[in-house]
Amino acid sequence: MRSLWIGGSGLMSHQTNIDNIGNNISNVNTNGYKKNRTSFEDMLYANVQQNIDPVVGELRQTPAGIQIGNGVMVSGSKQVFSQGALNSTGETWDLAIEGPGFFGVDVDGVTHLTRDGNFSVDSEGNLVNSSGYMVDGDFQDLSQATNISINPQGEVYGNLPGQEEAALIGDINTYNVDNPEGLLSVGDNLLLATENSGDPQIFQSNIKQGALEGSNVDLAEELTNIITAQRTYQATAKTIHTADEMMGQANNIKR
Repeated sequence: MRSLWIGGSGLMSHQTNIDNIGNNISNVNTNGYKKNRTSFEDMLYANVQQNIDPVVGELRQTPAGIQIGNGVMVSGSKQVFSQGALNSTGETWDLAIEGPGFFGVDVDGVTHLTRDGNFSVDSEGNLVNSSGYMVDGDFQDLSQATNISINPQGEVYGNLPGQEEAALIGDINTYNVDNPEGLLSVGDNLLLATENSGDPQIFQSNIKQGALEGSNVDLAEELTNIITAQRTYQATAKTIHTADEMMGQANNIKR
């Protein structure tokens, strides 16, 4: 019976791994996406005690401290914050961060973090992301500005109506946290700080104008991973089938 539970824990755990790998593959072209990795750990072991031999009346000569595992469980699923490729677009408001850090986006008064710098200026002159959320920073009305240039520190320069020379018209905030792996993914390419990540702190990132950071997913690697995960899932399912057959044979012997 134990083998059925052990096999079941393996199926559930490896299904989670397959789900994560599938999500990585699905987001291979998502701007700023960071791949997920599934971690496993073995479950609590059962200690098998020495029993008295019914014939001899002595303890069986079995090793002391025999332990039998109870299966596997998913211990965590974490994002890998390695750098994605910087893809040149030539668009004024396409921004990429090279190295550590995140852009800030205001969602209902709460700062969310993102590596997706696919920004634009809305009709009210605000710098917004692709979902319409305002990008954190200090800006003038950007809708009338021309000849926009953004330096690596996030300072925005441009010409406003009536001005012949470019002036500082905005400053893009960038952030970092103590433990990026503790950030919570909430969709829309956004991350939310948690107790495990620590609060977002202003951080000087290196910004590249006219480029977007691609996903850090290596498609060839993920295809290899999913084949391995599928084989592991199939092998685990086989153990359940074998255990079921053995139990059936044992029941037939009793009859």
